[in-house]
Amino acid sequence: MAALQQMPNVASAHIEEVGGPVDSGVDFVVNAWINTKPVRLMVQAKNTVFPRDVRAAYWNLRSVSNRPAATISSSNPVIPMIAAGTISDGAKELLQTERIGYFERGGSLFFADDNLFVLINKPATKASRKIDRPLFSGNRSSVMHALLMNPEKWFSTNELARLVYVSPSTVSVVLSELQKRDLADVQGKGPSKMRRLSRPGALLDDWAKQTDLQPKPSMRRYYVPLVKPEELMKRINDVCVKNSTAYVITHEWAAQLYSPFLSSISQVKCRIFPNAPLSLIAEELNAREVEEGSNWGVIESDSIRDMEFEQDIRGLRVQSPILAYLDLLGGEGRSKEMAEHLRHERIGF
Repeated sequence: MAALQQMPNVASAHIEEVGGPVDSGVDFVVNAWINTKPVRLMVQAKNTVFPRDVRAAYWNLRSVSNRPAATISSSNPVIPMIAAGTISDGAKELLQTERIGYFERGGSLFFADDNLFVLINKPATKASRKIDRPLFSGNRSSVMHALLMNPEKWFSTNELARLVYVSPSTVSVVLSELQKRDLADVQGKGPSKMRRLSRPGALLDDWAKQTDLQPKPSMRRYYVPLVKPEELMKRINDVCVKNSTAYVITHEWAAQLYSPFLSSISQVKCRIFPNAPLSLIAEELNAREVEEGSNWGVIESDSIRDMEFEQDIRGLRVQSPILAYLDLLGGEGRSKEMAEHLRHERIGF
């Protein structure tokens, strides 16, 4: 009520008592005059809201909102709303798409009908940031990666934990978060419970958004004389194998190896395991570091997770299509075109 009354175009607002059955789906109704017109806000109150909560509340709120009003002309616009202490970003997006209003304790407010649109975004509260904690960092990213590499497979918690070498408790937390976000299907109960992704494309979109918010990894650039890209990749492989160094081809050449798109690519880019003997590898490749005119780019990875689910193509170690796609989105030139081609032709969702 305080948020509404602070809006300059609200002439009045008061709460109407709600009668009828307790399971009506509405906890209170606000009658307000906004932009010189009467509006009824049918509000359901919750503690926290995730996408799955939105879907559960949708039909109930819509049904109640379509009932005739008891005290005001039914011709007045009726807007269903959810009021909550914390609402996840994914739930806010879904609520806006479904045209269901929301109010979050931090002050964020949204509601709309054919002649009205209100959107107030306030900084996320500490509690809101906690429920929206990123799923794409640390060991959690390995769980996400495994699921996206196997989008149709049902996993038990222990099976997934063994696959990516993380604790079952970490897997359990991630899978529970995916369920809250309406991104995972569930079958069975207890020890026999199995889960799989329900919307892998939406999960990959979320990871792409999160990646876009992060600083781009620094890249060291080298020039290796008198060598074509295909031969350079073979030499990189041979030198890294000789020096027991983990590496993966990424960016444009990774996409090209998965699904050809461009007629020629001049630069080879790769990720190399942390603390690799890069100076020795560069020396054996006869490479010199340059600011311009490079044909070999090197990202010194922060974690071995960048090498997970690598693929062997033509005897080369190629970054997984999921991570290559994410790397391409932050690239230069025609990288984004290649990313979309890779996603369409190789990833498939």
